[in-house]
Amino acid sequence: MNAPVTVDLWILEEPAVLAASLTASLESMLDDREKARYRRFARTEDKQRFLLNRSFVRQVLAGYTDTSPVSLQICTSTFGKPLLVQGEQEELIHFNLSHTRGWAALAVCRQAEVGVDIELLDRNPDMEGLARRYFSVQEVTDLMELEAADRCRRFFALWTAKEAFLKAIGLGLRIPLNSFSVFFSGQHPAIFRHGAETGNQFVCCRHWFMAERCSLALVACVDPVQEIIVNFNEWSPDDNPLVSQLM
Repeated sequence: MNAPVTVDLWILEEPAVLAASLTASLESMLDDREKARYRRFARTEDKQRFLLNRSFVRQVLAGYTDTSPVSLQICTSTFGKPLLVQGEQEELIHFNLSHTRGWAALAVCRQAEVGVDIELLDRNPDMEGLARRYFSVQEVTDLMELEAADRCRRFFALWTAKEAFLKAIGLGLRIPLNSFSVFFSGQHPAIFRHGAETGNQFVCCRHWFMAERCSLALVACVDPVQEIIVNFNEWSPDDNPLVSQLM
């Protein structure tokens, strides 16, 4: 039997306000291109979220590579998925970031491609309309058979799982959302991709509701029977060791 696949899932709860000294510390982690983009934001809220998310990724990944956050080279694939530039002799590190208002989630794995999605539950979308437009026939049928309260939770679980899958395979919306299905029959959801180039495929998915405030889904591109170990971690901008040098 294959060894378990380990995924570290890092959670950031965004602070309401960043102190000036902390802002300077986090900005020092960005590369020149990110700094230029950061300074172009007009709204303070957008600037802070961008700064937090980029420094979050750099600080966490630096811990896996034994290098400084600013030294990391992050590029994007042909289809826009962020990738860590690594040497030929280095062990691959796969990662994926998702953020919503007030929260961010970062998945890191050495053994498989991963995707993560987090969404607040306080929205009131047109669930039936969106489901009929983007979900598979089976997903819509299963969703509409649920009671109203359960239907809302299942909608967000489906939406985040589907988004996480697209991010894991790195092809974005080039794969139609209704071309694969998320099943919740077992302890954990499984994703079935219909008519994939290599035949019908399942991949592994995990889902959680965080304190009844967020829907959080993680997808690892491995067989769903593969054992997955998920390690939860919290990150705060105060965890940055540069902060103590500036305070």
